[in-house]
Amino acid sequence: MPTAEFVQKWLSARDWVRVRADLTGKTTFIAWQGAVYSFVPQERRRHLFNIVGMSAARCLPHPEGGWYFLSRELTFYLDPDHQTLCDRWHNPWTEETVPVLPVANDPVQGLFRREVPAQVGERTTTFQTINALSQLW
Repeated sequence: MPTAEFVQKWLSARDWVRVRADLTGKTTFIAWQGAVYSFVPQERRRHLFNIVGMSAARCLPHPEGGWYFLSRELTFYLDPDHQTLCDRWHNPWTEETVPVLPVANDPVQGLFRREVPAQVGERTTTFQTINALSQLW
């Protein structure tokens, strides 16, 4: 199977809105899941949690150009063995049992006016907004 080739491009804020939300201002939803591991030097990595998250978002055109992004996000930590919500966790380094709180990013928002960096391939585009957020609004 050939390796995908990607080209670095700058795409418009409108392109980012088309992918992440909706040009008409409708609310959109996305979900994610994954795993959280420890990476401590000279130690074997440990599977600490699984995660599941979701976001409700919409983008509205700004009267002076660009798009105003409005979003709320939640991420929950799950026990990796039972897939149940964690409210406590046993820290293997300190031997303490500590509370676990979900991540509630409220709000996740901003005004997108400038072009957004992206890695563009034949079938995949990855927007690199994490590194460019401070420059976008």
